[in-house]
Amino acid sequence: MPCCGAGVVHAVSAGGSGPVQTLDPESVCGIEGFTLPEDADPRYEGETLEQRVRNEAGVWLCDIWLPGDDIPDITAAVVQNNSLIDTIRTAGTEVEPCDRIPTYLTTSESKEYRDRTMFKDTEEYPSVVFQGALEESVREVLGCDS
Repeated sequence: MPCCGAGVVHAVSAGGSGPVQTLDPESVCGIEGFTLPEDADPRYEGETLEQRVRNEAGVWLCDIWLPGDDIPDITAAVVQNNSLIDTIRTAGTEVEPCDRIPTYLTTSESKEYRDRTMFKDTEEYPSVVFQGALEESVREVLGCDS
């Protein structure tokens, strides 16, 4: 997969603040083969989402917007920056090695995302479904230990 490698997270769109683009449903967040799980997809029929992928100083971010929103509705982050990892560990959060590099993955979502997905017929919250699918893709790309 072309998203990440060599230990440090590298977004498909090279470093810096990437452009806002129409989300490719077969390559969400620039990760080839990563798709929005149906149980976590906030789109209504015919809608498209936008995304921006950024990579700076060991922090990879993906923002996803619902139509017409000014702020991201889903944000995903993969952190491999040693200073930030130390802070995350100090807060008591577990950090996992990926290809022997300490790595932290997190996601957050907006109220609108939660409102749009709250009636999905799923056993888990849609945001948990999204994070699980993203984590699986990132683990594969980065070579995280099982």
